[in-house]
Amino acid sequence: MSGSGGVNGPIYEVNLAGNLKENGLYYFTVSAEGDGVSYANSPFVVSDVFEYTGEYAPHLPTPSGLAWKAEEGSNGLQYYATWDNFDDYIDTDSFDVKVYNQAGDYVGRNIWTKADIGFERGYSGIRLTWLVTAEAEGRYRFTVKVLTSRANEYRSSLMPDPAPDEYYSPWLEVAQ
Repeated sequence: MSGSGGVNGPIYEVNLAGNLKENGLYYFTVSAEGDGVSYANSPFVVSDVFEYTGEYAPHLPTPSGLAWKAEEGSNGLQYYATWDNFDDYIDTDSFDVKVYNQAGDYVGRNIWTKADIGFERGYSGIRLTWLVTAEAEGRYRFTVKVLTSRANEYRSSLMPDPAPDEYYSPWLEVAQ
């Protein structure tokens, strides 16, 4: 899920491709949840119907060559998730990067589309600085699952649960 400012307020995009399991017709509903005091819940609205035919489509390639990149930025050291087969994806494919600490605990995630990564802004990958510095000192590693934007042509990349070691980046050592 990603959000950005729109003309009438924030716009949120959610990639639902991973929830499509069998060929068929799909739709979704959305409702705003009120606070129970000043605002009531909104009525539900229903999307157009989407015909999913990609049940047997090939998976997008699993990211390979996962690596940390640390660069000095205007606010101190910046940490990025990188991988070497980035050109295998199109601008609308999304990357779900999950970070884990040395105890194996999930720390948090960042989901960006290829277009949002912003190489033109000088980013070297998907920024993970806030996740790493939230816990500070220690060891961290991450996984990347690619979420397809072309559900009828490709399925999201494979990510076994639990993920074996080959799906993780090398460890990043953070010292204070």
